[in-house]
This record gives sequence, C-alpha cells and structure tokens, in this order.
Amino acid sequence: MSNLAYETRDIAQYTDSLARYLPNDSLFAGKNNSSNNIRKFLTGLSYTLFDTNGKIKEFTDNYMPDVTENFLSEWERAVGIPDDCFVTTTDTTTRQLQVVAKLSYMACQTAQDFVDLALLFGIVVTVVPGIDDATGTTAGLTDREKRFTIVVSADVVTGATFPMTFPFTFGGSEPELIQCMFNQLDPGNCQILYNFF
Repeated sequence: MSNLAYETRDIAQYTDSLARYLPNDSLFAGKNNSSNNIRKFLTGLSYTLFDTNGKIKEFTDNYMPDVTENFLSEWERAVGIPDDCFVTTTDTTTRQLQVVAKLSYMACQTAQDFVDLALLFGIVVTVVPGIDDATGTTAGLTDREKRFTIVVSADVVTGATFPMTFPFTFGGSEPELIQCMFNQLDPGNCQILYNFF
C-alpha cells in the first residue's frame, strides 16, 4: 500500500482552496460568495480537481505489485515474467506474489537476502559459505572448493504445502521454485549445494 496520504475533500473545500489563491481585492471580492460568477467558475474548476485527485489516489493505491490488478501485466513485463522459474497463471494473488518475489531476488546480495526470499514462501533456510558448513554437505570438497561454495539448508517435509497458492510442487524434498531462484542468483564463481532434509 502506498505511503502517500491524501486528504479527502469535497467540492466546497476544493473551491475554498482555489479562492485562497486569488487576491483579496475588489476584482475578486466575490470569490467567497456562492452566487458570484467567480465563485461559480471556481466551483466548476473544483470538479476537475476533485476527479483528478481521485484518479491520482486510485493510481497510488493500486500501483504497488502486491496489491495491483490494473498494472500486473506491466509489472510482469518489467521484471521478466514468465521466465525459467515463474510460469504464466491467471490467479491474481499468485501473479502478485510472483512479481514481489522476482523483485526481491533481483536485489539479493547477502545471505540474509536469500533467507528473506525463501521466507516469502514460508520456507526457513540457512545460508552459509561452504568453508563454514557444519552439515557435511561439503564433505569431499577441498578447502579451496569450499571457499567458492554456498550451502543452503532447510527443513522441508516432502509433500508440504506453501502458505500461498503457487502452480508448483516439491520435487522430492526440494522446493523447486526456491532452488530455481537461488540457482539464478548463484555468483558465476560459486556453486550452490542444497541440504534439504
């Protein structure tokens, strides 16, 4: 939802606001008199301002990807959906969450960003450098190889469901969408090893 606050005003308040911009001289003496032509002119302009402000409010209430319906196609096009991870769907809630997830993973840079991205889908993961892996996932790798390895661990139960309705399922015990997104985020000089159990 937008952080912008809009004052709800009626036509009379818009008219009063316009009248305040006019000088307080004899030419505009009737600006506050409802039977005066200047006041009627200002009232006519106020209808346009009222409608315009309503359209601006409608836009600001509806342009964020997590609430929009009118701009979903534009958001999807902007972030590149559909892609290898996200498929086309007609469900509005799913489309909104896909855009939010895609925006989130486009900005991923730290281990915490990976954790936060997975949490969007109700999955709690830990992300550690391979050299710090205590799960045994990097067993058999040299220390040099471990330095260029990221280990993602999660306690995921086979057959579990996401809190949101997405058109994907778990492959074995691995959440395929999370793995797909993480693989796209994988730095070119690193490998990601998954430890889902």
